[in-house]
Amino acid sequence: MITSADLRPAARAFQRLPWKVQMFVVFYLRANRYACTEEERDLAAELVEERIAEHPVEHRDLTAILDRRFPRERL
Repeated sequence: MITSADLRPAARAFQRLPWKVQMFVVFYLRANRYACTEEERDLAAELVEERIAEHPVEHRDLTAILDRRFPRERL
């Protein structure tokens, strides 16, 4: 389970995520044929952070979060 206590202080949203979640974000973007740019990684991280702020998130729910919220058009 990922909670707000797991987030680290950092300048970029992607860097604040725990490393396992960072790796998942990269995998998700690559698997869905995104370029995996810094902007895309940060956008995905911000979406995950928003959800974590609402309540703790299970690792298995990350795909559903990004499927629902990540834009289908390329950035």
